[in-house]
Amino acid sequence: MLKKTFLLLLLLVLSASPIDAAIETTKPTAANGAMIISKFEGHEPITLDTFNYVYFVKKFYPADAQYYIHLAIDAHKNFWYFQDNAIEIKVDGETLAINNTATNKNNFYGALRRSESTSKINSKIVEKIAGADKVSIKAFFFNKPTIHWEVPTDILQEWKSIIKSSGKSE
Repeated sequence: MLKKTFLLLLLLVLSASPIDAAIETTKPTAANGAMIISKFEGHEPITLDTFNYVYFVKKFYPADAQYYIHLAIDAHKNFWYFQDNAIEIKVDGETLAINNTATNKNNFYGALRRSESTSKINSKIVEKIAGADKVSIKAFFFNKPTIHWEVPTDILQEWKSIIKSSGKSE
């Protein structure tokens, strides 16, 4: 009986996906235009060594596409305070600093404290990501250790498809 219970629990743990990734397209609005978003969302349990949410956004307003990276961390006790110019992207071993036009904010979501940062990515970095084999993100904080996140291969492929996309129904 104990072996059956153990096997059942093991099956449940292995079948539960700890992350969720998806591409979402929004309809155009007067304020934001259309957007294509690669959403990487972590689930419980919350860990304190990585991002809970990473969004790669292509915005079609104004007419020229603009790209953003949105990072969020959920914590139970303290906010993670992003530093100004807090984000670096490494593309195939080359470290590229984002001239951070970040908006950093901290909010309460129930019992959680969510710390978020959104940074615009310039076209040169986007071009490098489009041809990259490996991408990682490093974020710096005033009150917590640096987070270094390797973009999983399937997520990187999503980002590349977003970069190639025209934003129209394809």
